[in-house]
Amino acid sequence: MLPLSQGEIGGVRENFVETLFRGDPGSLVTAQRSTTSRQEYVRRIVRGGMPIALARKSTAARNRWFDDYISSVLERGSTEVARIRQRHQLPTLLRYLASQTAEPLKVTSTAQAAGLDRHTASDYLALLEAVFLVRQLPAWGKTLGKRTADTPKIHLVDSGLAARLLRLSGEHLARRDPTALTEFGHLLETFVVGEILKQASWLRRCCRMSSLADS
Repeated sequence: MLPLSQGEIGGVRENFVETLFRGDPGSLVTAQRSTTSRQEYVRRIVRGGMPIALARKSTAARNRWFDDYISSVLERGSTEVARIRQRHQLPTLLRYLASQTAEPLKVTSTAQAAGLDRHTASDYLALLEAVFLVRQLPAWGKTLGKRTADTPKIHLVDSGLAARLLRLSGEHLARRDPTALTEFGHLLETFVVGEILKQASWLRRCCRMSSLADS
């Protein structure tokens, strides 16, 4: 299941990426101040874009759906791959990746955190990508060699899914303490990356999306 974009949820046509490729980025700049508040961004991030989750009327019902969805996808994915020997570690690995969303992917640290060897962790990362729970965004570089050498960033495919895995509520993310601000920043980046990738997938032309390394 793939998440909907904010435009699809709101019934609004989105053309941000299309406009950039037309070579007219100036048309995206306006003197009009955005009416979207920080609280609204928090609400959208925690809500995510999964269609069935969006249909749930309460936060508790949405959270139950996220939990059931994660369990069923992990179970289905692990039973379909014969070499998955430590399937009980998959939830631990996924939660750790959620805590690292929008961060450069460090496979060795990830393996240690999940109690896996590096080779197994790499295999399980590929499985989580195959079942559309996480994505790796390659590093930006002017050459293929540069992109391959640099570290990609890891992102959960849906900010609502990430927030649920981390047990982060809207009330928590609305706080202004350093921890909450950092968590909000990571989820916000994952949210924005997801929106851009959705719009890019609608283009008639082929494009490659990359991430910039953190300074």
